[in-house]
Amino acid sequence: MEVALRRLEAASELAAYGLVPGYRPKRVVGEEGGFWALVEGFLEEGKWKGELVWTGRALDLAIEGEGWFVVLSPEGPLLTRRGDFRLSPEGLLVTPEGYPVLGEKGPIRLSSGEAVVREDGTVIEGGEVKGRIRVVRASGLKRVSPLYYTASSLSPSTARVRGGYLEFPEGWSERALSMAALAVRAFEASAAVSSASHTAAESLIRAAMGR
Repeated sequence: MEVALRRLEAASELAAYGLVPGYRPKRVVGEEGGFWALVEGFLEEGKWKGELVWTGRALDLAIEGEGWFVVLSPEGPLLTRRGDFRLSPEGLLVTPEGYPVLGEKGPIRLSSGEAVVREDGTVIEGGEVKGRIRVVRASGLKRVSPLYYTASSLSPSTARVRGGYLEFPEGWSERALSMAALAVRAFEASAAVSSASHTAAESLIRAAMGR
């Protein structure tokens, strides 16, 4: 039952975030045992191949290869693959949540949204270098939300930054429907087993008490 619930949770999240750039789906690993067995299941970060989609928008960025953008949240630095950045009223390159995108020397400041971003992360506006977007490799990843992570250690990444592209889960729509259908069927089956188990237990108790 627990595994079925988590499958349903993963499918629901995929349906909700599948069109959000940089989202990495979950997958459920676990198995359900016999009639009275303890169910052990857990959610593992999905290692699904991302699909780069051309948008043509200057501040849409995607990472080609192993790497993460670093952004500054109120709680501290976070890692993300989300790249639909924008310009804040203060002229900072930020995420949709307003988190500043960090370069090698701190937040990147622009005067317009028409910057050019090279594959090495260098940001150029009006012929002037405005900074270089920090892209890192990470180990010990911990998921703090569907789009953001922390890590135990970071190291430089040689992944390419693709300007005018966004990353989406490959084949997300078909997978979401498939996961949802399987999860619902598994949940219904588990619920039926749980109900039967409860009924059997009540019968045993009544028999033991002579009722």
